[in-house]
Amino acid sequence: MIPTIIPGARNQRYIFLLAVVAALILVVGALTRPKDEPPAPASDADLANISRLSERRSLEDMTSYFSNIATTAELSLVRLRDLSTSAFAWNADRIVAARIADPFPTKATFETPGGDIVATVALRRPDLPVVSIAAPPAAALVPVRRSLIPVQSGAWIFALWTGSQARSFVYGHALDSVSGFCGEVRVQQIVPSFVLTASMAGGAIVDIDGNVLGLIVPCRDGITAISADSVDMLLADDNSLESQLLSQYGFRAAPLSADEAAYVKQSDGLIVREVWLQYAAHTAGLRPGDVILAIGGAPVVGPGDLLQLIGAAAGGPPDLAVQRGSTRIQMTLHAGEMTGDAERPDRGLMLQAPEGSRIDAVAPDSPAARAGIRPGDRIIRINHVAPGDVNQIRRLLSGAGTRSGPVLMELERGGRRFAVLLQPPA
Repeated sequence: MIPTIIPGARNQRYIFLLAVVAALILVVGALTRPKDEPPAPASDADLANISRLSERRSLEDMTSYFSNIATTAELSLVRLRDLSTSAFAWNADRIVAARIADPFPTKATFETPGGDIVATVALRRPDLPVVSIAAPPAAALVPVRRSLIPVQSGAWIFALWTGSQARSFVYGHALDSVSGFCGEVRVQQIVPSFVLTASMAGGAIVDIDGNVLGLIVPCRDGITAISADSVDMLLADDNSLESQLLSQYGFRAAPLSADEAAYVKQSDGLIVREVWLQYAAHTAGLRPGDVILAIGGAPVVGPGDLLQLIGAAAGGPPDLAVQRGSTRIQMTLHAGEMTGDAERPDRGLMLQAPEGSRIDAVAPDSPAARAGIRPGDRIIRINHVAPGDVNQIRRLLSGAGTRSGPVLMELERGGRRFAVLLQPPA
């Protein structure tokens, strides 16, 4: 009998057998394949190095970014060659600098993008932290760009300044904007997250759009940044009579009060309220408490009579007739004249032995407190007499009549001398 062969049956068994063998091979291979080793954990040194590389790249990117912004603001940056410090072109014909010298020179040489210029200091009041310099039209200054919105807390800002050579900058955040005092004047202060140093004085605080937000200036208690609006406010009255007298001569004078007129036994003239050290009035010998009776022989009746002191007098420096106590004194004022080494502040610090006796405390609600006397003030003279020691101060105060009448005290505070009429206790 011939066997019957079913077509395709042998092929199916053969394919099935191959499939089983292949599956066995895969299973055996999977079971016998060595397992992958997990990667070794990164060491602390590796992690620290990665962090440093990341921070360095971030700092390099930030530094490059702020450097590009500084290039725009730098167009308005000028350098005071004589003082090795910064200043900024506030508008097309005015440069504003920090008053880092006391007194500030009457002329200064500036390095600008368009070349060197020699400019005259128009406003150098000793009570302000900034000075105004009148630039000639040929200077072709590029005025600063100003922000239209106040500085916001947390905003990115940077300080831009120039020292002895190239420009410098440091960036951070604005922490706050607060009202405070710079010397005797109230200003709006910008508080940055970075430290302000003396080398930055004259530099600017700039936002990330290249707008100047304020200037870095020295104050009596350190270095601070004042807002651009505060700078405008300080410069606003540079043409006033008081401002020009302070800038040229360093003194203030005003009409006598009723008590002062009774004390000096004089109703006419102007009493000198304060004199700033090293300025022309101080050099000439003018003192707080003096009464200016005449200028160049012409009687002084009101503050307007002081106008003849402004500018160069055709007949030479003006002569003053002054009453000091019972004595009449003649003196000559030379505008812009200074004492000491103020014209060469680059030589370093000017050291001066303190004069007078320091007041350690002032009793609340006392005649001294009501007169505006503060702890830290120095007593220079009492009734025009310079006391030698504390015992003499007590004798002058009691012997001059704290019970019978007021005494005139000349005090020194923050680079200026001023007079107060100290009334007897009630």
